[in-house]
This record gives sequence, C-alpha cells and structure tokens, in this order.
Amino acid sequence: VRKQVISFKDGLEELTRALARQVEVRYETKVVSIQRQASGSWLLQCIRNSGVMETLEAEKVVVTTPAAAAADLLKPIQAELANALIQVDYPPMAAVH
Repeated sequence: VRKQVISFKDGLEELTRALARQVEVRYETKVVSIQRQASGSWLLQCIRNSGVMETLEAEKVVVTTPAAAAADLLKPIQAELANALIQVDYPPMAAVH
C-alpha cells in the first residue's frame, strides 16, 4: 500500500490558527497537570514562562503537544489513551520543493 502525505492548503499551522480563532489560547504557559472536576470541567495547573504558577478551569481542553508529551500529561486521567499515544511513531520526513 502506497502511503501519502497530506496536509492543509496553507500547511498544518492552518489547523492551529482555526482553533485559536474559536477558543482562548494561553501562550508561554506550560500545563503541568490536568484534573477532571466533579462538575465536569477541567482544572489545569500551569506555569508561565515567568515562573508564575496559575490554576485555570476550563470546559474543554485541546492538547496539541507531541504524542509522548500528551501521554505524560494525560496518563493520570486517561491511562488507556496515554498508552496508545506512547505508541505513535513519527517517521522521519523531508519535503523538497
């Protein structure tokens, strides 16, 4: 089976730009843990690049890290998903125009 490389017309960044127009985006912030609240919302423990810790509550969370980093973050709340993410293979690729 021949494999194909597919993308968006203006590259993969097109997806993240579309998401950013629809949701609140925090830049220069690392999420260190995610917890599900009894209310169904999510509690995120974060650290800003400035070193300031903050807690955010969100109805929805979009994880856009590489699979291994997502697995580390999600393992405490979704072990089965984390195990699947750790299996994601990133084969090397070069694009020549």
